[in-house]
Amino acid sequence: MFISKLRISGFKSFSEDTSISINTGLNGIIGPNGSGKSNVVEAIKWVMGENSSKSLRGSSMNDLIFSGSASKASKNIALVSLTLEVNKNILEDNYKKFLKDNVIEVERQAIRDAGSTYRINGKEVKAKDIQYLFADFSSGSKSSNIIDQGTIGNLVLQKPIDRKKILDEAAGISGISARKHETNNKLDSTKRNLDRLNDILVSKKKNLFDLQRQAKKAKLFKQAQEEADELKKVLLIAKWKKTKSQLTYLKDQLEGINIELLNKKNQLKKLSEESSEKKLIIDNLNNNKKDIKEKILLLNLDIEKINFEINSKQNDLISLKNLKIQINKSINFQTEILNNSKKRIIEISKEMETLPKNDNKKNKVQDAKNNLLVFKTKVELEEKNIKDLNIQFNECKNLINKCEFEKTILEKEIKEISSKIKIYKNQIKKKIEYKEHDTEFPKLTNLIRIKKQDLNKINTEKRKNIEAIKNINLKINELELLIKNENLLIENQKTILNDLEKEISNFLSLGHKTTKSNILNEVKIEKGYLLAFCLAIGDGIEADNNEKSPVQWNILDNIEKLKLPNGFNSLNKYVKGPKKLEKFLSQVAIVKNNKEGAKYQKYLKNGQIAVSKEGSLWRWDGLTIIDGKQTFTFKRIDSTTKILELEKKLTYEKNVLLKIDNKKSKYEKNLQECNNKLKRYEKILIDLNNKGSEAQDLLNNLDKKLFIINNKKTTIDHDIKNLKEEFLQSEKIFKLKKEQAQSLEADIIKKSGKILEINKLLAQAKSQLEILKKDVDKWQINFVLEKQKNDALILKNNKNTEEIKETEKKLITIQETIYVLQKDLKEAEEKIILIELNPSHSNNKINLLNDKIKNNNEQLENLNAKLIETENNYKYIEQKIHVKTSKLEELKEKSIRKDTQIEELSNFLKVEENNLQDELNINLDEKSYFDNKYYDLDIKELENKLKKFKFKTDEYENINFSAEKDAMELEKEVSELAIEEKDLRKAAIKLEKAIEELNKESRSRILDAFNEINSTFSSLFKKLFNGGKAYLELIDSDDPLQAGLELMVSPPGKKLQKLSLLSGGEKALASLALIFSTFINKTSPICILDEVDAPLDEGNVEKFCELLNEASNKSTNRFLVVTHNKITMGFMNKLYGITMIEPGSSKVVSVNLDEAESVYAAE
Repeated sequence: MFISKLRISGFKSFSEDTSISINTGLNGIIGPNGSGKSNVVEAIKWVMGENSSKSLRGSSMNDLIFSGSASKASKNIALVSLTLEVNKNILEDNYKKFLKDNVIEVERQAIRDAGSTYRINGKEVKAKDIQYLFADFSSGSKSSNIIDQGTIGNLVLQKPIDRKKILDEAAGISGISARKHETNNKLDSTKRNLDRLNDILVSKKKNLFDLQRQAKKAKLFKQAQEEADELKKVLLIAKWKKTKSQLTYLKDQLEGINIELLNKKNQLKKLSEESSEKKLIIDNLNNNKKDIKEKILLLNLDIEKINFEINSKQNDLISLKNLKIQINKSINFQTEILNNSKKRIIEISKEMETLPKNDNKKNKVQDAKNNLLVFKTKVELEEKNIKDLNIQFNECKNLINKCEFEKTILEKEIKEISSKIKIYKNQIKKKIEYKEHDTEFPKLTNLIRIKKQDLNKINTEKRKNIEAIKNINLKINELELLIKNENLLIENQKTILNDLEKEISNFLSLGHKTTKSNILNEVKIEKGYLLAFCLAIGDGIEADNNEKSPVQWNILDNIEKLKLPNGFNSLNKYVKGPKKLEKFLSQVAIVKNNKEGAKYQKYLKNGQIAVSKEGSLWRWDGLTIIDGKQTFTFKRIDSTTKILELEKKLTYEKNVLLKIDNKKSKYEKNLQECNNKLKRYEKILIDLNNKGSEAQDLLNNLDKKLFIINNKKTTIDHDIKNLKEEFLQSEKIFKLKKEQAQSLEADIIKKSGKILEINKLLAQAKSQLEILKKDVDKWQINFVLEKQKNDALILKNNKNTEEIKETEKKLITIQETIYVLQKDLKEAEEKIILIELNPSHSNNKINLLNDKIKNNNEQLENLNAKLIETENNYKYIEQKIHVKTSKLEELKEKSIRKDTQIEELSNFLKVEENNLQDELNINLDEKSYFDNKYYDLDIKELENKLKKFKFKTDEYENINFSAEKDAMELEKEVSELAIEEKDLRKAAIKLEKAIEELNKESRSRILDAFNEINSTFSSLFKKLFNGGKAYLELIDSDDPLQAGLELMVSPPGKKLQKLSLLSGGEKALASLALIFSTFINKTSPICILDEVDAPLDEGNVEKFCELLNEASNKSTNRFLVVTHNKITMGFMNKLYGITMIEPGSSKVVSVNLDEAESVYAAE
């Protein structure tokens, strides 16, 4: 696996989408300090799964996202991806699904304040998946293939056990170690589950013992209970028989009472009819009496109303006469003002003819000013008075509006109350009629009885159906248990198959996968000669009977059959195979031991071989193999042989799985049939439940209706009583509202009179105000005239002219006011005339109404006399009815008592019959049980016996009736837990075995890697130090997995010592020798060197570059080198320049030096 491309976007200083191609050989990254070189390395670490922000030079993951520059806004997403070129054959199976054209793209994306996500070829994965992917290829964010300046120093200071990490990664066991850690965790979890399961099993077994003991106790109790049930049955039948006899006797008594009751009802009916007639006459007379009273009342109200109107008009007449006087006074007052204004005009005109000749003008001006102020004050006072009068006017007007509004509401309420009274009358009448004609009660009673019978039938069918469903469920549970067991067997079988397939897969790494036509299938080898055969046949094991196979055995007749030396037996004797192998096997001699083989090797003819059972081989041409077990050929053939055996076993186990699967399918088919049957029964049960619910709902509704009808009768009587009370109350309210309306009418008239008075006062105030304003104007003019007399006589004339105009305007206003007052005077006189004419008309009305009242009083006296006579007759009939009713009620009460007794006995009988039918499952045949003398027993004696049995059963305390069932279920559960425990133990053994296999594989890889790296390290050390000696050593443990790694070095002229005892420069070079040894011997996705050459002097830099060049040439690894050194730059195949065009933002520029050199050479 190689990293071919790096893509960065929004990571640290790389704001734009940046791509870096990582080619074969040396790829250099150069640039000034702070330009962002190390950000490239950190991007690779980050995408490989580095989660420590401190390791990436940040305080939090948000610091890894581009934070903005002078011209670029910050970003919220950082994205880094690596494009990997992968060989499908070396990729783990769980990663092959991501592979596309042998390429995998690993991507990590971080969103500010929201964490990061990983993807492989666009599919989201966990961080662990990424870490395992790189670990499988001995890489990762903390692996030894990423080297910086600190790594060199750390390698020297590290403990041997920590230093060995570099060897582990070179051996390629990082992925194995990660998986071993995961397997250890699974093993620990399995052991914990096993311990917990053991605790549960102990507890369950103890509970099982307790339940079995309780089940035995419950069984004894059931036996006693059955005896008590039989006695209970006899007692119930005896009670039922006795109740039946009592019921017959009561029914005979009730029939006699009902005949007598019918006779009494007929007598009472006649009297009631006679009473109703009399009552009707009385009601008619009372109604007539009431009508006459109402008429008299209305006539009196009319008289009162007319008197009230007369009084109101008299008050209005007085108010109007007063108003007339006021209006006359106002007209006179306004006329006087008018005359004064005219005189003033004349005076001003005369005054204008001559100019004043008074020398003391200043005094006159001051006097005029003082008079002006006095009159202005008077004007203000008068205006305030007018304002107050206006307020009083508005208040009176508002009160009148309020009274009129309240009057309107009262009239509306009076109307509503009147309607209510009519409604109450109609309701009382309807309720009495409804009560007398109700026939629904007997119909409902009969319907309820029929519906109860229907419901009992439905319940019987439901019980049968439930029993059938219960049986089917038992069968389903049984089948599900069988299927569950088969599933466990299938899972177990699949585990066996997986184990076999894994074993085959393990052997495939060394062996050849056989086919049916492979030659090995036709060979039979005697015990002990397998090793000898494998060594002899070699690559011939690959032969196949298929003509297209690249390796075949052919029969050749022209080959001479040579004799074996010293009369050795040929392999033909011990290996039986096809004819085509006979000639080959005849030329293979079997020797007893190595000494014999070495002795006779020189006597072997061309093509002959000698082999021993212990695994040694001597060929005619001198080839000798002493330990054949160590050869790759034997291992390959041995694994191929085992694959054959395992494939046979795999075929057998697959057949077993198929049989189990067929058995499971059969059970599933039966289960499906049972489920279908269950659905049918459940559907029937749902229908029955629906019918039952509907029947029960209907029955409940009918019961409710019956209850409602009974309540209705009671409610109607109560309603009639309430309606009558409401009716009387409404009449009282009606009268009260009438009185309130009349009171409001009087208030309105009173307030109207007050408004007229305020109007008069307002008119006077306004007139007075006009006079005062005129005086103010007059003194204003005088003041101005006196003041300006000295200034200009012309101005004086102009002012006088203006005053005349104003006065003329006021004359017009006064004339309009006089006109309005004259109009008001005329209206008042007309109203006075109308009021004075009305009294005589009202008196005639009152006389007419008094005559009507007199006639009505006479009719009322006649009605009273007739009513007294009729009421006396009615009382006599009512007394007779009362006597008859009392006797009838006594008979009714007697009948009800008997009826109640019969009903109670019937209900009791029905309950007893239900108990006999439901509880004891007795189909009651009335005649057979009634005539049977066996049940003519003393009930008290039976009850005493039953009490004794009950006392006996009560002795059994805390009976657990479900103990037997629970014990069976628990026993089954214990059995299942035991199986589960067994499975967990198998899993634990399997995991331990897996860990052992991983350890074995890891040890083998570490030793191989150690030998290779040790050899390379020794060679590189001599080159770097121009001589000397160095080697690696595993210390502190015999187990390679637990051992530490020590570097033993001896520079030229120095003794052999540990790395830590060298000088600084020597330590650095020795460390580089170890690092480059791993680079040369280990294939990594990428090798990164971040400014490793920085602390080296010029001579050592050249050595470092030579090492780098050698590692690049000897391995297929791709190197990414971050450097400032010009010598190192010269060794690069391709350079990437990192520049920072502005603070905080990096950019990449690339130069392919190999291509540049080619161009330069061509020129």
